[in-house]
Amino acid sequence: MGLLRTIKRSIRRFLDIEEVANVYDVDNIYTNFDEFTTIKKNKIWYRNNPYELQDFWHKVACNSNWFWHKVPHNEDIIQNADDLKVNMVNIPADVISKMLNEIEVKQDVWQELSKNIDFRKLVNEATKKSLITKKCAFKVIADTNFSEYPFIETVDAEYFTEKKKYGKTIEYTFYTKLQDGDRDYVLEENYGCGYITYCLKDEDDREVPIDTLEETRDLKDIYFDKRLILATTYAALGYNPNGEGISVYDGKDSSLMVLDEVVSVINQEIRNGRSTVYHPMAELEYNESGKKKRPNPFENHRSYYLEDMTQDAKNEIKLVQPLIRSNELEIIKNDCINDVLQGRFSPATLGIDVKKMDNATAQREKEKTSQYTFNIMSDNLQDALKDIIFKLVNCYNVIFRNSSYVDEIEISINISEYNSPSFSDKIETIIPLYTNKVLSREDILNEIFGDNKTKKEKQDMLKRAEEEFESSKLEQYLQIPKFKKGAEVKNKQLPFISDKEKIEREREENLNMLVNASRN
Repeated sequence: MGLLRTIKRSIRRFLDIEEVANVYDVDNIYTNFDEFTTIKKNKIWYRNNPYELQDFWHKVACNSNWFWHKVPHNEDIIQNADDLKVNMVNIPADVISKMLNEIEVKQDVWQELSKNIDFRKLVNEATKKSLITKKCAFKVIADTNFSEYPFIETVDAEYFTEKKKYGKTIEYTFYTKLQDGDRDYVLEENYGCGYITYCLKDEDDREVPIDTLEETRDLKDIYFDKRLILATTYAALGYNPNGEGISVYDGKDSSLMVLDEVVSVINQEIRNGRSTVYHPMAELEYNESGKKKRPNPFENHRSYYLEDMTQDAKNEIKLVQPLIRSNELEIIKNDCINDVLQGRFSPATLGIDVKKMDNATAQREKEKTSQYTFNIMSDNLQDALKDIIFKLVNCYNVIFRNSSYVDEIEISINISEYNSPSFSDKIETIIPLYTNKVLSREDILNEIFGDNKTKKEKQDMLKRAEEEFESSKLEQYLQIPKFKKGAEVKNKQLPFISDKEKIEREREENLNMLVNASRN
C-alpha cells in the first residue's frame, strides 16, 4: 500500500497535478457528503470563485438540477457568484470585533500578558472561522523557547478534533501539515487535562520520531495541573442538536444556488441588452490592408445588412435597443437575498439597500433578526473569552512561573450591544420602573450594565448610591423655600447644634412661615 501510494504521488508530481489541501488521508473528499466535506464546501462558498464552485458541484453528489451542477463547462454562459456569501461572514465578524470594548482581569500579570495579544484581531479571525467552519478553537501556545509569555492562536474546525466524555471536552487534537522535500507529514498536538503531547506522522499514517523534521525537533511533551486544559471551543452561532457548531451557510445551499443563477441571468440579460446599430453594406468600414472590418461579437454593437434595391427603399442606419427587465429582475434578486439571509441577518446589516421594496416597519422587523443573532454571538464570545483568558493566566502561573493553580479569577469583558439605545434612553426607560417599585436598585444595575461589570463593582455602586442618596436627602431638608408674597426668609445665626436638631428647628420655622403666609 505504501509503495503504491508513493508511485501515485510521484506520477502526480511529474504531471504537476495538485491535490486538494487535506490534513487527513482521504482519497476523494467529494464522494460522501460527510462533516469534513461540508467544511470544505463552506470554505468554497466563502472563497466565491466561480471556477472552484463549478468544479466542486460537478464532483459532489447533489441535486443534478442545481445551478452550479447543471451548467456545462464548455458552453458560452456567464456564470457569476454573488459576493453576498463573503459579506455575510466578513461584516458580522467586523461588527462583533468592534463591539469588544474592554477586558479587565483582576491579576497582576494581566497587563504584561495582554500586551502580546491583539484581542480585536483575534476575535475577528476566530469569528470568521467559526461562521464558515461551524466552530473554531482558541489554543494557548506555551512555548517557553519562543516567548516569555503564552499567547493565543485560533484554529478552524478543519484542523482540530475534540474527544468528549459525558458531553465535556477532555482532549483536543490539532493537526498541522508539514512538508520536507517531496514527503508530507502531519503534526498532531494533543491538548488534554494536564498535558500537551506531540506526535508526528508520515503520509502513510505511521508515527515517526519527532526530531525527523527541523520544525518539530525542539518540541517536548509538557505535563502540569490536571485541572487545566489549554484550549476551548468557540461556536459563534451556537450548537445544533447533535452538539456540532452552526455555520452561516448551513441549510442555505439551494438558496445560494438560486441567488447565483439569478445574478448570472441578470448579467446575461445586460449583455444581450446592448444596443445594436445596423448599417447598410455600402457603409462597411475597411481596415488598413483594405479588408472589410468585422463587428465585435462581444460588444454586439454594429451589424451590416445588404441594401434593398427595390423602388422607394430606405437604406438607413437603424438603432435597436432591447428591453432590459431591470425592475422585475431586481425584485427577484432581493427575494433571493432575503431567502439566503432568513434567520441570520437583516439585509440592511450587510449594507444592502432594500428600502424600495420594504417599508420602514418591515425593515425594523428584519433588523430584529440581526439583533438576536448578534446577541447570541456576543454571549458565546464572552463565554469563550472568559474561559480562554482563565486558562491563559493559569498557563503563565503554572508553566512559566512554576506557581500554583488559581481556582477563581475575576474577569470582566465589556461587549457593546448591537444597535443598542443610548445610555440616557436606558435611564429614561428604567428609572420610572424604580419609582413605581417595579424594579429594585439591583435590577436596575443589571439591566443597565448586564455582564459588563462584576458583582463587586455593582455592590460598590450600590453602596456609593446609598451614601449619596442620604446626603442629598439631608441637603433637601436643609433647603428653605422662598415666598414672594407676605413672607421673607431671614438668615439667623444659629449656634452649633447637631444635624438632627438643626433639621427639626428648620422644619418648625418653615411651618410657621407657611402659616403666616396663608393668613396674609
